[in-house]
Amino acid sequence: MYIYYGVILLNEVNMEFNLEKIQARISKIDDLVNDSSLEDALELNIRTYEEALANDHIELIANCLYYFGAIENIKAEPQKAMAFFKKATILARKHNLDVCLAKVLNLRGNLYVVSGQLHVAIEKYLEALSLIETNPLAKNLKERILNNLGILYLEVDDYNQAIKYLFECVHSAKNDDNKLLLTTAYSNLTEVYIKQKAYLKAKYYNRLSEQLSLKIGDNIGIALAIANGAVICNEDKHQWDKASLLFHEALGQLEATEEVVDKDEILLKYGTQAYYADEYSLAEEILGELANAAHAKTYYKIELNALKILEKVYEHNKEYAKGFHIIKRHLEIVEKSYQQWKYKSIEKIDKNIGESIGFSQVNDLQKSIKTLKLLSEIGQKITACTTDAEIYTILVEDAAKVFSCDAFGVGIKAKNNISIDYKFHDKGLLTEIEISIFETEYLMSNCIKVGKDIIIYDTNDDKYNKANYEGRLLQIISESDYDTIMFCPIKFEKKTIGGITIQNEDKGKLTYVDLESLRVLASYLAIAYTNLQRSQELVIANKKLEQVSLLDGLTGVYNRHALGQYIGREFIGMLEHKLPATTLMIDIDYFKQYNDHYGHVMGDKCLKKVCASLRKSLANYKHRLFRYGGDEFFVVIEGCGVEKSKVLLNKIMHEMKILNIEHLSSKIEDRVTLTIGACVIEYAITDYTIVFTSADEALYVAKDGGRNNYEINVLVNSEKVSSNA
Repeated sequence: MYIYYGVILLNEVNMEFNLEKIQARISKIDDLVNDSSLEDALELNIRTYEEALANDHIELIANCLYYFGAIENIKAEPQKAMAFFKKATILARKHNLDVCLAKVLNLRGNLYVVSGQLHVAIEKYLEALSLIETNPLAKNLKERILNNLGILYLEVDDYNQAIKYLFECVHSAKNDDNKLLLTTAYSNLTEVYIKQKAYLKAKYYNRLSEQLSLKIGDNIGIALAIANGAVICNEDKHQWDKASLLFHEALGQLEATEEVVDKDEILLKYGTQAYYADEYSLAEEILGELANAAHAKTYYKIELNALKILEKVYEHNKEYAKGFHIIKRHLEIVEKSYQQWKYKSIEKIDKNIGESIGFSQVNDLQKSIKTLKLLSEIGQKITACTTDAEIYTILVEDAAKVFSCDAFGVGIKAKNNISIDYKFHDKGLLTEIEISIFETEYLMSNCIKVGKDIIIYDTNDDKYNKANYEGRLLQIISESDYDTIMFCPIKFEKKTIGGITIQNEDKGKLTYVDLESLRVLASYLAIAYTNLQRSQELVIANKKLEQVSLLDGLTGVYNRHALGQYIGREFIGMLEHKLPATTLMIDIDYFKQYNDHYGHVMGDKCLKKVCASLRKSLANYKHRLFRYGGDEFFVVIEGCGVEKSKVLLNKIMHEMKILNIEHLSSKIEDRVTLTIGACVIEYAITDYTIVFTSADEALYVAKDGGRNNYEINVLVNSEKVSSNA
């Protein structure tokens, strides 16, 4: 079985075209795809595609391209899937096929999620949702998009937003009796509550998901419910043996399916839970294979999540070289993901250019062709700009090549939709002002407010002007210093976001061709300014997301991922230029026993209190505090030699004594205590592993010495000297 990638021989299509029959066939293809009956779906879609091409039925062609992509997506061929989706997107946009376009954008969003480009995914989902928000015929699609938005917010740990969208999906799916999607939404709610450690709620929704999946025979839903049950079993009850059996059962449930992503998600859960259960060899085996397989399929989200846990495995095993390699690989993927991000919104421009230029009114065909080429070049330049100033500079420099104008200006609406930032070039002199959209003294305000062209071929032609304009607008035209005036609104997705004007002192100098060229330029400007606005919004959002991703969700201090970045960007420089310096490896004594005795909730509270105490002790030092592991912390202090480090360490131990957190399961005290390994660096080094190893060795010496104390190693002239606590 195969897909037609080339030209279909239309003369081989013999079946009589019947619209009702073809539409019924599309519904059948949809059912087959949803049931993962890929061979039958593919065969039927090929026949439908041939007939649609033979009869030039655009809507059916677009839908068939969508289903080709959906089939490739299920077969774990994301690049082939995206190629079909892009073709379907172009066709659906061009012919205003909103429901088809929304379907395509939804699955494109899924692919961007899998590849780790969450910022692009949310843009696709929200656009898809806006297309079918009020369409009663697209309820099922709306529910799928709501579910996908819930998953996306779960990925970025925004649990409230995730729950909001998932409950919207549940409510709508119940009303439509969409049982398959309802099982999916229940499963995703289960994952949200697992993340929140609300295990009773997680069990409740997982039970609903499993029961409904069994009822409708959904093997994928059954497998995910079993896997989530394994996670709850391990995290809530600490029953690893039972959880391991459940994971094997879940994977066995998927053996007959082609859902690669779902298998990978279950393997990720399996490897993660193996790590939590201290089954480090098993975790390394599962996650290592998964990360490599995900990389080969460009499933970067799964790969990144697998690498995060692998970091922790190597950290526990003291395999620092492997751990550092994983950190580098992690950062490379994140960087690649962001570099892949770019807006590709220049659509319909070619069509506008081709249809807009009235060649019958052009005396010189050569000049028209040159104008088209110049407009295309300007469009490419401005849509690649990253600042408003760059866009305007290009316009000023290149406008004279296209238009015979003495004055040129651009006005863009501000975020408040009331003010207009208006830049106007009059014979080389730039005027920048802010005007109101309700301003009656400026033609630009009227153009943007009404969203229509203002075309004056001769300001002294009272008969024409009075027939088309009135009131204050007519007065402004008659008082103008220019005889020929053209204003064109800048519109994006039917919304006016600004305006552009060209003006000339002599009448008749600007023609209809100039007006159409101005409209084409306005189309490019609409994309350029919209890209600029969205780019700025995404930069801000990405910075916030990056900041959140570097902090430990429980304690608020820097996390292991932040430590990896710090090592790669700043740590070596600090070791060379900001000496002396001290690093601390801090371990909470018998913390596992504390968790077992008091429970994980009290354990989390204990970690928060310990962090607060460490921050208090470190307040007067220039430092970085990282949560290195579950109950381990790593601290870097600049300008801190041996004597200062002793003062600091004594303060940390004293503050912990004052904190006085009860710990009846400790083997050394009836309160929570710390053991600390310190490494003081007094000479410039370039190998950071020496520092980690030295601090780690000091920690174990302190532990061997009875715990609740500290040990200091001093690195002097490439040698390690012990400075006993």
